[in-house]
Amino acid sequence: MPQLIEKLVDYGVTSLADIRGCSALDISRLEDDLAVPLPETYKEFLVCMGRGAGRFLNSIDIYFESIVGNQRAAAELLKEDKNGFVLSEMDFVFAMNQGYEFMYFDLKQDTEDPAVYYYIEGSKMPEKKFEKFSDFLIQSVKDFRH
Repeated sequence: MPQLIEKLVDYGVTSLADIRGCSALDISRLEDDLAVPLPETYKEFLVCMGRGAGRFLNSIDIYFESIVGNQRAAAELLKEDKNGFVLSEMDFVFAMNQGYEFMYFDLKQDTEDPAVYYYIEGSKMPEKKFEKFSDFLIQSVKDFRH
């Protein structure tokens, strides 16, 4: 994560002063509230920048204040879509985009650095977009730079 933060600062996306992480207590409470163990790489993200990182990813609901709401919003989107796909108790929605798209992990498969799945409103099924959460973060930095 330090290398990611360094790139964000170097690219002018944020300053060190704008990067705010979560406390260990925040993360522990989140795991208790959601009743799921969070992946290690995701916890590193939360510790480093879980409460914000300037302009980085600020157009999607990915930061700490949105996490619990993301779970509910994703379930509601799927209910409205009526396509038969539902999230399991071990699927963790870590980001939501404007109520029509969400990203999640399948925690049954990997608790270290899980694959990232995308679901877009109207889809039949989600699609695996990244093999690892860390790949998602790296690509997000690259996308922001261009």
